[in-house]
Amino acid sequence: MADKTIFGRTIAGDFGYHQPSYMEIVTSIEGTTGIAMVVLMLIAFLLASRPSRRNPGSLPPLVRQMAGFNAFWYSHHLFIVVYVLLIVHSMFLFLAKDVSEKTTWVYVVIPVMIYLGERMFRMVRSMAYESKILDAMTYPGKVLSLKMTKPAGFRYQSGVYVFVQCPQVSKFEWHPFSLTSAPDDDHLSIHIRSLGDWSYHVYDMFHEALRCSNLDLPKVSIDGPYGAASQDHSKYEIILLIGLGIGATPFISVLKDIANGLDKEGCAANHHSANGLRKAYFYWVTREQGSFEWFRDIMKEVSARDSKQVTI
Repeated sequence: MADKTIFGRTIAGDFGYHQPSYMEIVTSIEGTTGIAMVVLMLIAFLLASRPSRRNPGSLPPLVRQMAGFNAFWYSHHLFIVVYVLLIVHSMFLFLAKDVSEKTTWVYVVIPVMIYLGERMFRMVRSMAYESKILDAMTYPGKVLSLKMTKPAGFRYQSGVYVFVQCPQVSKFEWHPFSLTSAPDDDHLSIHIRSLGDWSYHVYDMFHEALRCSNLDLPKVSIDGPYGAASQDHSKYEIILLIGLGIGATPFISVLKDIANGLDKEGCAANHHSANGLRKAYFYWVTREQGSFEWFRDIMKEVSARDSKQVTI
């Protein structure tokens, strides 16, 4: 227990001028909000762990819908409740008497406004970038290839990625995928490998639609583009691209970009030659031979165009 003299000068008024027990402190607004914040952050931490995100397959179907990535994604939105509790906690904190000293909300409101602004911007941009599925194909290893229309004003560099949403699977989930198309192409393309609950559902929906020759394919929305390290490849004379499995997708975009540059006549038009690119080495490591089907057509196209001094 605190010294009665110190207690009387500081927080006695908050407890009716009697020294509280531990239970009274715990059940106070300050205590309950503090404990609640710790519990919510602990839940988010546990559901973000590798076992929770990677192994939902052995769970019952109903439970599986809320496991895996869904558990990670939705539990992290508990931070909204945590921020509200933090503001309440600070407003009732008995160590600060003057309202002007209770400034926690000032430090919370700025990042929250930035976050809400980013979410609204993403929503508006995804609505503006309407994209229609032109073609879809499935490959060994449960890989789905989507060819989409290129929205007006959509500009990007090779090696970047976009966020993809399939409303028929989930209206709230956005997942990042590298573009396998080149900036000069008149379309956008991505390759999605089934590695989680969302990608499995998307693959199954398109696979069933293609099997039944259904022309009404599921709809997708895109948001982006977002930059990646591989987009600066044109700054170098010799580039080395190493991809593992489906992780080779950004380099496919780079190779197509190089091939498109080789088709342009003259150094002024050929930005790769102008930047001095002489050689591009591409190493692709995969566990299964059937994986080479994923990008076979693209690799043939790139090889056919490599008739100049640049060696791929």
